[in-house]
Amino acid sequence: MMSQTGSRCCSKSELEDADPEEQEEGIDTKIKATGFIFPILCHEIVKGLEEAKARHGLPEDPETRRKVYKN
Repeated sequence: MMSQTGSRCCSKSELEDADPEEQEEGIDTKIKATGFIFPILCHEIVKGLEEAKARHGLPEDPETRRKVYKN
């Protein structure tokens, strides 16, 4: 998810589930970040880390997760 204020900075961060072989090593989330210059890239990485921490507490059931997002 990208904010409107950062949409013109040529930067973004995305969260993805890890591949099965990475999950065996204990990795469950990948953060993909892009930035036009290094400080913006660092900012996007930090945003991805914060979003990953928030994602950890969400229910695994998709229907329950939607209800949590609504509230």
